[in-house]
Amino acid sequence: MKSFWSGFVNHLGMIAATAAAFLIGLVATAIRERLERLIDEADPTMLLAMIVLCLIVALLSLALYLFHRPRLRFREKYGCWQDKKNGYMYCAECRSKRIFSPMKHEEHAWRCMVCSEYYPDPDNPMPRRPRVGVG
Repeated sequence: MKSFWSGFVNHLGMIAATAAAFLIGLVATAIRERLERLIDEADPTMLLAMIVLCLIVALLSLALYLFHRPRLRFREKYGCWQDKKNGYMYCAECRSKRIFSPMKHEEHAWRCMVCSEYYPDPDNPMPRRPRVGVG
């Protein structure tokens, strides 16, 4: 009985994938035909202006991405990465996985909120408790 249902689900998935591919093909053909008509009827200067506008939008998007991405340098003193623009600290463990989440500064350390890695703060070390002798 189990193999019947697994086969049924498998065939149902293939039918759904085929139907989706067919619909995507129909929509793509309709869009292509509509665009071809618009391009044939459009003024060449208008097409040039639209291409220039698309290039400007693409370049602005790239500039915004490059401006807002973190510019990190490794700080050996802390053992983690620091953003040059805003001073945020980033976990070395997470950065190796391409996860950029700023760490939380606690009283005596930096803690990653993603992987919970703990980086002691050498500028503000945890105070040592006095040893209580036995005897």
